[in-house]
Amino acid sequence: MKPLHQIDKRYRQILIASLISSGSLLPLVPALADPLSPTGGQNSAAPGVLQNQATAAFTDSADNTIVPIVSDIVSVTVAEIAGISAAASATLPINNGAATPTTPTLYPTSTVYFDFVVKNEGNDPTRLFIPGVPSVATVGGTAVTAGQITIVNYNTVAPVTGTVTTTAASTPIPTAGQDTTSVPAGGYVTVRVPITIPFGTANGAVINVTLGNTAGQPSNINTPFVIGANGTGGNDLYTDDNPDGTLGETNGMPFNGDSTYHRQEASASQTSNVVVPKVTISGKVYDDGNNSANNTFTNVQDGTESGAVVTPPIYAVLVNSAGNVVASTQVINNGTNGTTGTNGTNGTYSFTNIDGYQNGLYIVLSTTNPAVGAPAPTAGTPAVIAGTLPTGWTATSPLIYTAFSVTNGDTTALAASYTGKDFGIEQLPTAVGASAPTQVNSTGINQFTVPATVFTGSTDPDGTVASYKITAFPSNTVSIQINGTPYTSANFPTGGVTFTLAQLTGGGVKVDPIDGASTVNILFQAIDNAGKSSANTATGSMPFTAAAVTVSGTVIDDKDKSATGFTNILTNGETGTDTLFGTNGTPIYATLYNLDTSQVIASQVIPSTGIYSFSNVPATTNVKVLISTTAGVANGAAPAIALPGGWVGTTAQDSGSFNTGLFPIANKDFGVIQRAKLVIVKRITKIGKTAATMQTSNPNDQTPLTGSTGDSFNFNATNNPTVPTYTGNWPANYIVGSTNAGKVLPGDFIEYTIYFMNNQGADAKNIKICDPIRGNQSYNPSSISLNLTSDPTVTGTAVPDNASRINVFTGNAVPLTCNASAATSTGTNNGGVAIDITTIGTGTAATDQPVGVPGATGVGTPNTYGLFRFRTQVKP
Repeated sequence: MKPLHQIDKRYRQILIASLISSGSLLPLVPALADPLSPTGGQNSAAPGVLQNQATAAFTDSADNTIVPIVSDIVSVTVAEIAGISAAASATLPINNGAATPTTPTLYPTSTVYFDFVVKNEGNDPTRLFIPGVPSVATVGGTAVTAGQITIVNYNTVAPVTGTVTTTAASTPIPTAGQDTTSVPAGGYVTVRVPITIPFGTANGAVINVTLGNTAGQPSNINTPFVIGANGTGGNDLYTDDNPDGTLGETNGMPFNGDSTYHRQEASASQTSNVVVPKVTISGKVYDDGNNSANNTFTNVQDGTESGAVVTPPIYAVLVNSAGNVVASTQVINNGTNGTTGTNGTNGTYSFTNIDGYQNGLYIVLSTTNPAVGAPAPTAGTPAVIAGTLPTGWTATSPLIYTAFSVTNGDTTALAASYTGKDFGIEQLPTAVGASAPTQVNSTGINQFTVPATVFTGSTDPDGTVASYKITAFPSNTVSIQINGTPYTSANFPTGGVTFTLAQLTGGGVKVDPIDGASTVNILFQAIDNAGKSSANTATGSMPFTAAAVTVSGTVIDDKDKSATGFTNILTNGETGTDTLFGTNGTPIYATLYNLDTSQVIASQVIPSTGIYSFSNVPATTNVKVLISTTAGVANGAAPAIALPGGWVGTTAQDSGSFNTGLFPIANKDFGVIQRAKLVIVKRITKIGKTAATMQTSNPNDQTPLTGSTGDSFNFNATNNPTVPTYTGNWPANYIVGSTNAGKVLPGDFIEYTIYFMNNQGADAKNIKICDPIRGNQSYNPSSISLNLTSDPTVTGTAVPDNASRINVFTGNAVPLTCNASAATSTGTNNGGVAIDITTIGTGTAATDQPVGVPGATGVGTPNTYGLFRFRTQVKP
């Protein structure tokens, strides 16, 4: 296609107009993560930061993948709004007379602490009025009197001017209620309501507590204050605005709330059920490296064992007499054992909150974590339940603990805990093979001694390796001699041959390889001092050399995608040179891999010329060449095939198998191409009280909106920025505007400017940009204008409507082909527009609608950049 700067003005208008649909409005967010569920319900724009971000997707012609992109984020801060929410705490501790509240059974006469997290949902510091009595407090449907309500914690999540009083100690609230100290925007107060369960309450009875009173209100959060049903307001939970100028208070009253004091109120409820007492069952899984348990539950710990550390993890599963899972917990594997034989945390497990008065319980060790109520890990009656261990471990005691009960027959004296349910397991050794130094192999009978190092890399985590077993006759071998006994493939024992470490180090293993270049591979297992064989079979190698050849080729920047298979890669204007390669960018390596031995022969970084060459390659060997961002390690496994970020192959990155033969091999070439880099940048450029009075400084707080005239942006290779990472091909002094435009009031108008460019690389095709609008702003597509000059202060011209390319949608009906996840994943949208940038010529003027946009090759070359503007209004 023609370079973009050569296409007529009509094309440029449509290109820029098509990019306008990028106003996806993100939700208002606090400084830190919010422990309460999203509340919504504000009477105007939500408190805090109002964020705006563009989203898009296009097809990268380098490999025809669909690439999502987003712009940077711009923001404004909404003026003072009052708001309050309440929610049940995630924990429900109770007090049975202990100094520190714990979480035992909720049985009659115990006191339950119902904790509520109350949040300042406004965007200014405020006091919160905490009632001294709950509006609802019932147990089993009968009203009860709550204990002393207390404030147990303040959590200030945002800085404010002055000092905010915080305390972790309990602050009692009088019956008539009391204000808190000033709570900053987004701050939290934890309020505790004690309820004592009356004697005689039935099992399963519901405990119901409500803090605050919003009876008859349209919402239980962020609703204007109305005195509660008792007529005194004593059980209401509401905001109480600070005096102006104190603790960061914004002058003036909030915009919302009741008409007198602009207060907002909230309420929250939570329930629990009375249940029977619970017990705890615990034990320990020991690493019984010397097999002292000997398939029993006695002598598991003989003074030498510590808790087992198992990877992947194992689970202790509690099973009842019906064969169903009661509880499942991971055995701890990251604790501290201390000295040998001490009771560290590794290997321990514990089942808590288990119903008492059960007989016939079993504990099973398993690699699975079954759901409560499911059948035990192995189907059948408890008598045939079987446990499992990860590969590399074996049991020294049974994997199912024999039946036991959690009752002593006296229901008034149920024990609190049952301990000592211990198991023994042993970690198997790991066979680790190594390769002997390469030797020259002449024809005829040759006896080469196998070095001990071929086997002795084997390990045993909880013991020692005492012997080895060769499990099969070695490959590429005429004969093998083990401890003086010769074997051929005809008489090698089916069960293998075992020899001790002493026999091995005395030269007890010798091989006669086949003639020529080959590698003798010896399969073996390691055996530990407990007589257990390794679960794995390793390979020890004895390599032998032959003549050598040379293999070479070039990695080519295949800019026109001319490659057909591995042919026609290099055409006019293409070379192997690019700043990506060699030391100027992400290194890329060529690796020569031996398919006969499944080992790397050599690996080298590709220089700026793109040319690689391997010498001293074994002749008549089946090999392949692959390219990767990871260097191969000699005699190791092949590295994973990969190209640097932002690049794809026009050929496979694996040459496929070929034989080195006896002569040099050249032209093992590969093709790569750089991905397209479509970039969108967003700024706030004007704010006004009306659409007709927009100005380049914020009229509310005089924040300048001209920004830095030297800004120049591009983003990382994934086109998914959080922080700009390098300068792109924007013209100098082109991007103006602010990413943080100060405070706005409900009803204000905001002008957004979106700058765009295909910065470099392949053509960007099928470009679609979306503008899903968050509910806190309203958006009028008729306000859109575009600018075709390099002067960002020019007002611009109206965008022509083209129905075949513009899709106006409502609500959350965002087209699936848009990259709209950033906007749609966090809340309700207010509709928006989706626009195609490129097409196949189906619009009103096919010649003005290109099928792809080329990448820039320099600053402003070709002219693949522009800007457009549109307007929103903060909801009044």
